Amino acid sequence: MHLTAMTDHELTEAIEASYDALLHRAWTLLHNGEEARDAVQQAVLQAWERRADRRDIENVGGYLYGMVTHVCLHRLRDSGRHTAAHEAIAATMPLYATTDPFGLEHLLHSLTDLQRRVVQLHDIEGYSCIEVAFKLGRTPVAVRKQLALAHKTMREYGKD
Repeated sequence: MHLTAMTDHELTEAIEASYDALLHRAWTLLHNGEEARDAVQQAVLQAWERRADRRDIENVGGYLYGMVTHVCLHRLRDSGRHTAAHEAIAATMPLYATTDPFGLEHLLHSLTDLQRRVVQLHDIEGYSCIEVAFKLGRTPVAVRKQLALAHKTMREYGKD
């Protein structure tokens, strides 16, 4: 159901159904329970206030998940606690990809669109496989498979 077509009760049910996933995402990013609850509350409030303007939203849980992520990233940026994307994925990339800013882009072009999205969400933004699956509407097994294929492709492509 589209966000604008939902009644207040239906939207409340959608928020309650995804609350645990939202709180887990916020805690994963912020590492502070009180701050995570505040971030979820802020994101839900923003989504509630903007619901009349968002006609294109079909997956309300995914939309809320994205809102929580953005709120948390803004909080991290504002507090100076964020880290560069290259540091977050250094363990899965060949050495030159982490030292050459164009190396990562070169490797990502070797992937399918789905693999690029999975790598972006998991390796760069720090989502768990379960969270990526929720966000992309896939199963966690499918996400892990795409992630493994992406890492394999990047390792092989990086040897060239």
